[in-house]
Amino acid sequence: MFLAETETETEDQDEDEDEVPIKRTTEETEDTAVSTSMKTKIKGKVANYKKKIMGQILPRQLTERKGEDQKTENKREEDPKTEAKKILRNKNLRQAITEGSWGEVESIIKEDKNVIKEAINSDGNTMLHIAVGIGHNSFVNEMLSFLKGEDLPTMKNDDGSTALHIAAIVGNTRGADLLMRKEKRLLEISDNRGETPLDKAYENMHLDTIEYLLKAANEYEKTKKKSSRLGVTKGVDLLVNAVSAKEYGE
Repeated sequence: MFLAETETETEDQDEDEDEVPIKRTTEETEDTAVSTSMKTKIKGKVANYKKKIMGQILPRQLTERKGEDQKTENKREEDPKTEAKKILRNKNLRQAITEGSWGEVESIIKEDKNVIKEAINSDGNTMLHIAVGIGHNSFVNEMLSFLKGEDLPTMKNDDGSTALHIAAIVGNTRGADLLMRKEKRLLEISDNRGETPLDKAYENMHLDTIEYLLKAANEYEKTKKKSSRLGVTKGVDLLVNAVSAKEYGE
């Protein structure tokens, strides 16, 4: 009986413990309500802040993008005009050089000093190439005053020819001398076919120019520790061959 009563009492106690509800204090309930209210307010403020920021940023982005688009459009509109002006300028330059109007050439150079290093015809020739080619050596001398020696090796036409190559091709010995005084490294520059100005002078049988370039190469190599492909032996061979060919032709 005692065991039975004990078991019954134990079961009753377990049931009573399971049925005991969790009681919250008034303070805990109020804290939970306040916390929920604060979270709601914070979320609302964040949402309003985001809305405000986006309202400020989006119009500005649209305005900036519109401005950039307008600049691009303006550039497109200006390009044809700029190109047309450049074509006309180059035409005037070629004409002025051919006719010997240095005053006009000089005024164009002073307006844009970079023009002297730019190609002004369809073959990629600069005004220096053209002046050397037609033998306007007074122009060559004036043009060189607007250039640095280091500019000359980089000024090549579509064939890879420098102004010294042109001087060698046409036999403009005086022009070659002016160029060499400005930049001796021109002797070593090869064109697209791998030919130096000395090679070009030989190809075209310009004896005076070959002789000048040969002497210039000899002087140039004295200033260098290592000889180059401009060696005197090669130059002498070229000169002898050129003289022989000319005599044979006569």
